[in-house]
Amino acid sequence: MEKALKGYLLQHTGTYPKTHHLLELLAGCTTIDAAFAQFLPHCTVVDQYYMPTRYPDALIGGWTERSTQPIRSGRSDEACD
Repeated sequence: MEKALKGYLLQHTGTYPKTHHLLELLAGCTTIDAAFAQFLPHCTVVDQYYMPTRYPDALIGGWTERSTQPIRSGRSDEACD
């Protein structure tokens, strides 16, 4: 679904948002063609499960200062744990 939505946006706008959230991508598609609104219930359900299964180490809510600290301080062994 993500690739299809990004492909549609790329074809119609020349770019797409750098996100994996289906609802954000769908919103962009809906501004181009209102018919995409029919997929809102489906994307809402799939988006709940998509990120954790496709990107299991993705943090809900984005990166935080704490999550990047071991990498920036040179303690890469801690970042991998």
